[in-house]
Amino acid sequence: MAIVDREEFVFIDGERKCWIDLAWQNFNPHARDALDQPVAYEAVYYRENISEMTRRLHSEFQTALQLLVTKEKLDGPARIIRFPTHQ
Repeated sequence: MAIVDREEFVFIDGERKCWIDLAWQNFNPHARDALDQPVAYEAVYYRENISEMTRRLHSEFQTALQLLVTKEKLDGPARIIRFPTHQ
């Protein structure tokens, strides 16, 4: 799972949703000479031994973004859905 905005991409642990595994930040798109060149960024690692995850992210991220574009856009104001509390 990822949180993506213009400043940072934060990748969340799949099992423990409150833990951050790594973040890509400080994007520098102006340092490249052509649009087909990669964008430089800094990777911040919040856990040890995540080299396999990093390789997987580099291979799967483009596909995930393409799937995101095909999803239905929700127009209109946001709503808060209240769930009953257990007491």
